[in-house]
Amino acid sequence: MIATYPYSEESSHVKRSVLRELLAHAVDPTIISLATGLPSSQLLPIQRFNECINTVMARDGARALQYSPQFAPLRQWIADYMTRRGVPTGPDNILMTNGCQNGLTLMSRLFLNPGDTAITEEITYIGIEHATAGRGMHLRAIPSDLSTGADIDALEIALNQEPRPRLMILIPDFHNPLGVSLTPDKRQRAAQLANQYG
Repeated sequence: MIATYPYSEESSHVKRSVLRELLAHAVDPTIISLATGLPSSQLLPIQRFNECINTVMARDGARALQYSPQFAPLRQWIADYMTRRGVPTGPDNILMTNGCQNGLTLMSRLFLNPGDTAITEEITYIGIEHATAGRGMHLRAIPSDLSTGADIDALEIALNQEPRPRLMILIPDFHNPLGVSLTPDKRQRAAQLANQYG
């Protein structure tokens, strides 16, 4: 007899990952896919990566392969960089993740409860839906202009709708999949709206 195990309620809402299906095709050397956001393997500096790995292994040995706290000097460097750019930041304000998808998933778990609403762009990174799926959250889409990104007037309207959103997810730089960046005016207005509706 084959054992069966009851899955959690949350897991019953998880959808198939479109991104995972796209990645399965990305490894085919006969296909040049722009859908996954992966660079060509030919562009990766393998020799330089090997040099870096050898340097770290020579310096840290097996310790480099163990779990460890986040690298404090890097967190400090990022904090200093943000401060120089006009955003006063300390290393305790920096959370390093294993990539965009990990960051989105952590963010949705930290700030959204089942039934909550988040605002996102109508045309957006497909991983946003995956990061919020399965937890009973709702995404409220705002239009995106193909050449200038998120429609900030629509954002303000969406922020005023009930239920009030607890989170907004916009892509200000090198939008995936549109490739556009928000203008300084749009960024400033989005930040003002975030402050206003906080």
